[in-house]
Amino acid sequence: MHIPALDPSFFAQMALGRSDITWYTPDQAPFSIHGLVKTAEGVYRRMPESVAEATSTSVAGLNKCTAGGRIRFTTNSSFVAVRAKPLNPGGMDHMAMTGIAGCDVYFETVFAGTIRPKNMTGEIYETLVPLPGGEHQITIDLPLYNGLSAIAVGLETGSAIGAPAPYSVSTPVVFYGSSITQGGCASRPGTCYQAYLSRWLDLDYVNLGFSGAGKAEDAVVEYIASLDMSAFVMDYDHNAPTVQYL
Repeated sequence: MHIPALDPSFFAQMALGRSDITWYTPDQAPFSIHGLVKTAEGVYRRMPESVAEATSTSVAGLNKCTAGGRIRFTTNSSFVAVRAKPLNPGGMDHMAMTGIAGCDVYFETVFAGTIRPKNMTGEIYETLVPLPGGEHQITIDLPLYNGLSAIAVGLETGSAIGAPAPYSVSTPVVFYGSSITQGGCASRPGTCYQAYLSRWLDLDYVNLGFSGAGKAEDAVVEYIASLDMSAFVMDYDHNAPTVQYL
């Protein structure tokens, strides 16, 4: 989710054809990022890479997916644009690429639109989503089955931008589980079940669902136990090999 200094072409290739867009990198104030942790290398993961690597090779790979990641802010811009570059090319034949690699935009709890790739080659993609007049609280839900090597948020030049209001339940709910928890096979990032709960109950959350790899290994269990949380949802039974194991 950072834009490396070695990739100046990320901004140079803006193609929406509008001169009234100001672009922002969302890992700085007043934006806030939820559901992800920032590593020492400046990239965002669902949990520290050292924990994921100590759990399993599958979890280490799936940890790069941004399932449950959100960018939040307020603005009176008449639109939100997003420019993103998927971390990995390729997709799956049983899940829409909007859910795999797209980003959803909501104002308050209302769906505004999806920023989606036109293909699964891993190329940079961008879309502009219009907003109704006035100031709105914006949530951008990030891809469920891919990561982002870069992302920028575009707003109308001269528009106001501010920090989001805190969630009513600001201490996150932590979800641990299988592909169902990660978001398979939701058609959009905003339609995984945790995203619905977040909008309905105004709660922050962390998605630690790992497809086929939620097996409660010691490393991930100890990490989860160390987290500050308001509630814990354990949903990994589909990945437990036996009832005794569960």
